[in-house]
Amino acid sequence: MLRRRNHTQTEDNHITGHLIHLFKLVKCVLRARRAGLLRLRRAKTPMRLECLAGKCGLCCSVMGGQVVVKPSEVPFLPSQHLEKQGSAIVIMGGHGVCSLLKDNACSCYPNRPKGCREYPWYNVNGRLYYDRGCPGMKFDNDSRPNPDELTPIAEYFTTFSLIRSLICVMLRAW
Repeated sequence: MLRRRNHTQTEDNHITGHLIHLFKLVKCVLRARRAGLLRLRRAKTPMRLECLAGKCGLCCSVMGGQVVVKPSEVPFLPSQHLEKQGSAIVIMGGHGVCSLLKDNACSCYPNRPKGCREYPWYNVNGRLYYDRGCPGMKFDNDSRPNPDELTPIAEYFTTFSLIRSLICVMLRAW
């Protein structure tokens, strides 16, 4: 006969926080895909980003609000715009709109998180990818970043620990 492991309310709250973060992340990805963003392609040809900033704001108005903030970036961002979700600190936002977005531009542009500074470039397993949905992409000369200087994409998606937590919940429930 198997004994059920005792767990505390704190553990349940921790797992619930991870699940909420996971569902918000999935919702954000689906919203971005519907808006034509997160269409990652390998950056094989010369290209550059010419951010349209105050004329666009598409990335911040669709994918904002779940941007992971590194602990070293927290002191440089307005605390009223940050929230803890599971083990991550993220920028708040409603319906994908970053709370720092004002008039289609970032209100703390010089101090924006690294994930925002790196967009639309991604380091996927050491290879450079770009979001072909970004309207600021130009193919007239080469200003591609070195993928080794970008944060690996896996660091922005804490799915491994979330999946482990989900499995634990399922095993407890069934």
